[in-house]
Amino acid sequence: MRKPEFADYNYLQNACLEAWAWEYIRRNPEYIQAWKIHYQYMSSMPFACQRIAISEKERLEAAEFGLLFFR
Repeated sequence: MRKPEFADYNYLQNACLEAWAWEYIRRNPEYIQAWKIHYQYMSSMPFACQRIAISEKERLEAAEFGLLFFR
């Protein structure tokens, strides 16, 4: 795997703070693990439930990463 170059991130030159936050959090190993757990759970639920239900447990775990929920 090659070492990233600054030019690889030119698309972030004019990015808003939310975009910078996403670039950081999506590489966080703890976030990746938490997302995988919630993704497995949500992918086993009917679609209608995914749009409505956000459990208190999910909300609290997502809040650890500054998120409202995992989706």
